[in-house]
Amino acid sequence: MDKNLIQDIILKQIPDAQCSFIGETCNLKLVVLKQIPDAQCSFIGETCNLKLVVISPVFKNLSLIEQHKLVLNPLKEKFESGSLHALSLETRIG
Repeated sequence: MDKNLIQDIILKQIPDAQCSFIGETCNLKLVVLKQIPDAQCSFIGETCNLKLVVISPVFKNLSLIEQHKLVLNPLKEKFESGSLHALSLETRIG
């Protein structure tokens, strides 16, 4: 998918989105939003020091491990392909 198209999709869904390195962070946001449509996603840092914070009410009755699995399972292919090799994750009930 074209990086500009990804950015346009993200900005339409999340007007205040700030994608510092448009390609990967916006792509990750799309994957997470597909799994958890009401999620609020924000990124802190860059590349090897990237932290993803996901806030959603869907986490309410889930353990921390279940929350992380819900976010990370759709990203499995990216980890396996090597396009994503490091990601710190924080989930919050929101």
